[in-house]
Amino acid sequence: MQRRRRARSPDANATTPGTAPCKGKRSSAAPEAYACYWESFPKWSAMPGKLTKNWFTIAALGFALSTLPCVALARTPSPPTIDLLRPDLSRPLRNPVAIYVRFSASPGREINMRSFRATYGRLRIDITRRILRYAVVSRNSLSAANVDLPTGNHQITLSIADTGGKRASRTFRFSVTR
Repeated sequence: MQRRRRARSPDANATTPGTAPCKGKRSSAAPEAYACYWESFPKWSAMPGKLTKNWFTIAALGFALSTLPCVALARTPSPPTIDLLRPDLSRPLRNPVAIYVRFSASPGREINMRSFRATYGRLRIDITRRILRYAVVSRNSLSAANVDLPTGNHQITLSIADTGGKRASRTFRFSVTR
């Protein structure tokens, strides 16, 4: 049994009307913040040498999308970062210990130190007040000198938020020897 071949239109190699990629009316103030959400449309609308089955629907959709303006995509700021500068947790700690934690926010935001929380262990026992009682708190850091920690294995989770409400947390595991 022979298969029937479909009749090809004379301009089957041409792209469907309205599927040209967005040349973009981009703002010179922040060009990276603007993009056309339909730039990849021609990739699936008409393949070279073939017209897709629903070419009329695709052509209509291409025309509709070509009449829409480019949409501004807002960048969402990243959450703050928590860096433990001292002590080095790659090896067991010995008392007394100096602790220095630095918090960094996204550009245009600041750290909200009132949102600082510290929890201990898997049960997440709140130890925020104990830490803040002995630590020196600045705008974006927390430090303590001559800290005596109990021997054993420990897990502490620190969390902080920025002025935009983005929250970050980081867990530190360490061991203390005599």
